[in-house]
Amino acid sequence: MKILLVWLMISLVCVLPWCLSAQNSPEDYLEAHNTARAEVGVKPLKWDGRLESYAYLHLSQKTEHCIPFQSDGPYGENTVSGVKATGAFRKLTGVQAVGVWVAQKQYYDEKSNSCIGGYCGHYMQVVWRDTTHVGCARVQCDNGAYMVSCNYSPPGNLLWLIISLMGVLPWCLSAQNFPIDYLKAHNTARAKVRVKPLKWDKRLELYAHLHLGKQIKDCMPIRSNGPFGENMASGVIATGELTGAQAVRSWVAQKQYYDEKSNSCIGGTCHHYIQVVWGNTTHVGCARLQCNNGAYIVSCNYSPPGNFPRERPY
Repeated sequence: MKILLVWLMISLVCVLPWCLSAQNSPEDYLEAHNTARAEVGVKPLKWDGRLESYAYLHLSQKTEHCIPFQSDGPYGENTVSGVKATGAFRKLTGVQAVGVWVAQKQYYDEKSNSCIGGYCGHYMQVVWRDTTHVGCARVQCDNGAYMVSCNYSPPGNLLWLIISLMGVLPWCLSAQNFPIDYLKAHNTARAKVRVKPLKWDKRLELYAHLHLGKQIKDCMPIRSNGPFGENMASGVIATGELTGAQAVRSWVAQKQYYDEKSNSCIGGTCHHYIQVVWGNTTHVGCARLQCNNGAYIVSCNYSPPGNFPRERPY
């Protein structure tokens, strides 16, 4: 009964149902995935109809603008849209979609297990060793473009995959947005008040990404109210692209308003700066995403958190 209900929902909400056409059959998706997996010596994936159904249900909600957004589901997920493509790629096929993800292999550095020079999160999910099953779907959007999504179980590539789930231009290792850039901006300020440098924490980076993904509609920074310290900055009213290093420098600039004698802010806010130099904080993780309006938003999370009332930062 549940299976019938799922397929009934698909028939009700899908614009143009997926069909067994060239480059869009389960065999086509599997061949594209497993060719890439064989190149790195991992076992081939098997098809899962439940994952296929899940992908359909999610894609059918995105047909108005053909812009991929995260499903917030329990599976790994790669999504790509042909909305900005021209020619044959506007009729994006399943095989072409997987090819786009596999092409990110050039940016994956095995030695450091990171992306260098470009984004590689989708590729990492394609070849994730512990993933055993995949299911994919393809729909045509209202504007005529096609969108493809594949779901994976068990999910892999937790940090990088969730970044890719955001469905916006993903954070990448570009100038002033490396972890080392965030750390340098923080630790330069901390050194001036003689507190120990921070270390990078990927869990905090992931937390920042997850929270920022909820803010991309209007790019307005709203606190997550989580267990970590948090600084946020948005470039929504600025010109140019807000970088991670620029965001940290904007927080550090609040130092002018911090009065050590009274341990308070005078003449302006200084709480972002206080968190940057909080003596008991040891780790930081940051993220940067582009919002729907084209602006960028940056968030850094801190552990242990700082900025406690009536306590001095150092």
